[in-house]
Amino acid sequence: TPVSSDDYEILEMCRDTVEVLVLNQIRVVYVSQVISIWVSKTMYLKLSVDRLESNLPYGKLEQMTELFIESVSKIERNKSYPKLNTPSNNVNNDVPSSEQNHKNGPSLLWDKLSEYLPSSLVDLLKPSESLEDADDVTYQSDYSQMLCRVHPFPNVNKQTNCCSG
Repeated sequence: TPVSSDDYEILEMCRDTVEVLVLNQIRVVYVSQVISIWVSKTMYLKLSVDRLESNLPYGKLEQMTELFIESVSKIERNKSYPKLNTPSNNVNNDVPSSEQNHKNGPSLLWDKLSEYLPSSLVDLLKPSESLEDADDVTYQSDYSQMLCRVHPFPNVNKQTNCCSG
């Protein structure tokens, strides 16, 4: 599951790339682990491991491991990452609230992300619909989760003598 709304936006733009990067950057996972995935030299997203297919609390990722990053519905995402509607009492009261900045947020994020990606990848990943319009669409409710099919570790309590003669 993406940890923040920004992580969700990055994941939406480059879902397939993230799956490959997880397998290249991560070897051991455990339930409730927060994983940082670097999508460029200066940008990363964080994902939380919700559950593993096996009943073990941890597992090992290998090149042929199947990852399942399910869609996060707009409804569930909005519940998980509520927008601030009230002005805060902090020192930066001149900063616009997220409700005021809502229309510029996703486009601004895409613009920043596209600066760090190669142009061929930007054309491939560019959303087909405007991100502002996508936020206004209501989707069916589904649950966000990242499922990893992993290979369990061998039992480390059993000692084997592979070299005894």
